Amino acid sequence: MTNTVGEQRTAGEPRTTGDRSAVGEQRTPAPSGEVGGTDSRAVAATTARADRTDAEAGVRLAYRQAGLAEPERVVWVDSPLVGTAAVLLLTGGRATLPSDVAPRAARALRAVGVEPDAPRPGCSVREEMRTAPWEAERRRVLTELGPRGWAARWALTSAPLWELTRGG
Repeated sequence: MTNTVGEQRTAGEPRTTGDRSAVGEQRTPAPSGEVGGTDSRAVAATTARADRTDAEAGVRLAYRQAGLAEPERVVWVDSPLVGTAAVLLLTGGRATLPSDVAPRAARALRAVGVEPDAPRPGCSVREEMRTAPWEAERRRVLTELGPRGWAARWALTSAPLWELTRGG
């Protein structure tokens, strides 16, 4: 896994205050421009199968680092479309789904012991898992580098991924 400033760690390895490199440390950018040697654009755009063991360990680690209980289970589906459909099934949105997608999502949920028509999703953890950690790290880097340094770091590491995500 790559943390926010680019150093490599093994999935599930705890983050300690000593393993964070200095934000201003000079490193050779990967082909995507990310500091630390990982081509994040290639990783973000890949359609290769995930290493489920490592991915699930990373999910559980992220929950722990956010101060949350680990999820009871991680549900794997065969596409983002089916994942979205699974969420809609669990939140009462079945009527909005195309008829060919709902059964695929229901099968994926049943495979891990979740009954799709008995909705019981937990509360959203978006704030704790994404927004708060991102804002804390952004604030730390901005404080350390200043506005111009932050803009340069964003342009080098995150802007290319944002454009890829937006389809730009």
